[in-house]
Amino acid sequence: MESPVRSTRTRNPRRVRAAREAMFPAEANELLEALGELLCEPTRAKIARALMVSELTVGDLAAVIGRSQSSTSQHLRTMRGLGLVRSRRRGRVVYNSLAPGAITNATSQILGTVAEIAAQVKMGNEDSTP
Repeated sequence: MESPVRSTRTRNPRRVRAAREAMFPAEANELLEALGELLCEPTRAKIARALMVSELTVGDLAAVIGRSQSSTSQHLRTMRGLGLVRSRRRGRVVYNSLAPGAITNATSQILGTVAEIAAQVKMGNEDSTP
């Protein structure tokens, strides 16, 4: 539980007011928390990135990210709970894919940006090699 806000004297009330108005609305907190659970765990970020390419089984995902099926399955369970992943059964095989929604859109945008920045950094490093 958050502690109550105490009145404090500010040096620049206008700047404080502008910064306060720029804060996310309360509705964004759930999305921010979900993004934190997804993106601050590298394995989940890798799973999301792989699912951006194609729907995959747990075994296929485990092979892509270099983890055990058990570990991959646990991460998928968390990601389903957050609304990022959905599963569908086809006979005895279960396929996982990204679920449509705000969390998926935000995750895809962030991971796409990370990939672009990583490519730029790699290109910059290659240019500086003798």
